Amino acid sequence: MSGQVATALLLAVAVAAPVAADDGLAALAHALPTAVAGLAQQGADERYAPEAIFSYLDGGAEVYLAYNLRGCLARRYAGAGLEVIVDVFEMASPADAFGVFTHDQDGEEVAVGQGALLRPGWLSFWQQRFFVSLSADRDDARAREALLAIGGAIAAAIPGRGGPPERAPRARSSPRWAASRTRPRRSRRRGPPHG
Repeated sequence: MSGQVATALLLAVAVAAPVAADDGLAALAHALPTAVAGLAQQGADERYAPEAIFSYLDGGAEVYLAYNLRGCLARRYAGAGLEVIVDVFEMASPADAFGVFTHDQDGEEVAVGQGALLRPGWLSFWQQRFFVSLSADRDDARAREALLAIGGAIAAAIPGRGGPPERAPRARSSPRWAASRTRPRRSRRRGPPHG
């Protein structure tokens, strides 16, 4: 067997190896649909470790760090003139995900995950140890339909459910982030401007 063939076989085995149980974002990325609601995944997912989250988010990163961020998965869906950016934040615990979710309570309650709020062009929800934010590049009936469909698919891919914690966790950092909102503002232009 040549060295190139052996290397190719090793790479194929490494790619096909099961995802480590403790890497929730990797497992979730594999479970998410590549197409939903007439939109298809665009490009590869992006992953951000806690120490790199400021390179992705322009404001508001402190909220996620204060609630024990483990990592962030960013995925873009597009089609038929609509773009949706999905950010999945893995927190240390369901209580931390709930804490991030309760940081901004504006919006219409909708039945996605364990608690969800829909605002113009934006859906956020929490389920288990994940806080999920979806933003569309416009606000109309088609965008709302897409946000709810993608959000529902993500919630279905997250194993387990449960009620909110008896008491929301306290953030572990200083209150300097108190004016921040949980809607991510991205430092690179990938979607709609956030404010």
